[in-house]
Amino acid sequence: MRAERSRATDGDLRSVGRWDVVTGQVVTRRATTMDLATLAPFSPDQRAASPEAARIYGVLENWPVRMHPDVLVAREPQTTRWAFSRAGNWPATPGAQAVRRAGDVRPASQLMPLPTEASWCNLIEKLWR
Repeated sequence: MRAERSRATDGDLRSVGRWDVVTGQVVTRRATTMDLATLAPFSPDQRAASPEAARIYGVLENWPVRMHPDVLVAREPQTTRWAFSRAGNWPATPGAQAVRRAGDVRPASQLMPLPTEASWCNLIEKLWR
């Protein structure tokens, strides 16, 4: 028997997650809204889970919120050949509250955004499916 998907609750809960390719561990965070304050701590949490790693590379879909200055402030400066997708009305620098929340330590982690509409390249998408 196949379960039918209900569209009635699609907007009730959002998830963000990461899959550690070394340990196989999946870490998720769920919230009714996935705003900057919910998403920003995900980067330092990732670094804390792998303290022995010299640098962590995160492969992710091209969701613009991940590239917001208030989220990136919790990481080392990003180096990539391709420009991150950012909304035109976003600030160029992180807000004071985001800077305080991030602290002084910038974990050695780089983001590797996938091309738009290439979710098949992101292995965690198989879990969400």
